[in-house]
Amino acid sequence: MSHPPQDAIDAAALIGLPHPESIDSISSNGRSRAWRVVCGGAAWMIKRFDAGELERGRAEAVILAHLWEESGSAYEVPEVFLGAGGRAFALDGEGGLTLATRWCAGEKRTWRALGARQWAGLGGALGALHARLRALDPEGAGLRLERLGSRRASGIAQASEDIEAQARSVAASGRAPEGAAGYFEDRQGLLLECAQGWVWPEGSGQIVHNDFNQHNFLFAGEDLERIVVLDWERAAVAPAEFEVVRCLNLLPLVDPAGAGAFLGAYLDAAPLDRGLLGAMVDVCLIDHAIKHWPTLAWIEGQAWAEAHFEEHFEIVRILRRGRGALRRFFEGA
Repeated sequence: MSHPPQDAIDAAALIGLPHPESIDSISSNGRSRAWRVVCGGAAWMIKRFDAGELERGRAEAVILAHLWEESGSAYEVPEVFLGAGGRAFALDGEGGLTLATRWCAGEKRTWRALGARQWAGLGGALGALHARLRALDPEGAGLRLERLGSRRASGIAQASEDIEAQARSVAASGRAPEGAAGYFEDRQGLLLECAQGWVWPEGSGQIVHNDFNQHNFLFAGEDLERIVVLDWERAAVAPAEFEVVRCLNLLPLVDPAGAGAFLGAYLDAAPLDRGLLGAMVDVCLIDHAIKHWPTLAWIEGQAWAEAHFEEHFEIVRILRRGRGALRRFFEGA
């Protein structure tokens, strides 16, 4: 007979939820854990952040509470459970933080399965989210969020050497997939071509989701017209234009109609600086150049990594050759 995990029961009690009737473990990475629990007939997501992840947990709780006030129009976010004293989270004796949000139902779809209507819905949702988040000052709210520009500025110098070392390791493995050498050449090319014109405006930015992709939003409702945006613990400060460009990725090159629907719906909800959009193309292409995890996971022999590694060959190839077209799309040329 299996027993429910005591840490999930303790987390529910700490936040103020009734004793769980059922518990399903969702994730655990050693620093944070998540469970789906049913308490009093209602389903909730409980997240427990260890002390080292405290600021991420605090940021998610504060941002969700802020966004919830206008949730339900162009976007939806999970409702935060407010415990004793109306607090959106609870601290424990080990320096950790517990947060509970109402469980959200919906469908996840890969970006390849989305049509223009879904892309327009996502664009409108992101525009409305960014507009709402402009009213939340991170310093005023006591949030210690990463400012993405500084991270990228410090990471470029080492990137070329890292790519070269990875290329040598893959070649020496004796099992390099066809196209691997070209993949590393394209990553080096992106680094060289984009770093020369790379611009990150000093002091610019607002709170952004920083992980707005197919894994973190749901399509809900009978016609899948509602957009539910999940998992805000990676929120950071960056120009809204950065998140728009990174979300669309290579879509303007492979599905211009979908990309146009997204951008048009975004602009109906919030403004964008076209020149800054163009500059963010190079920032996002550098991100692809220094995206090391697909290669490192493949080198380590992780079972899931082979498909991801080879998928990136085509993505990086298309992006490198389409750099000019991407800039023209975003700059409105």
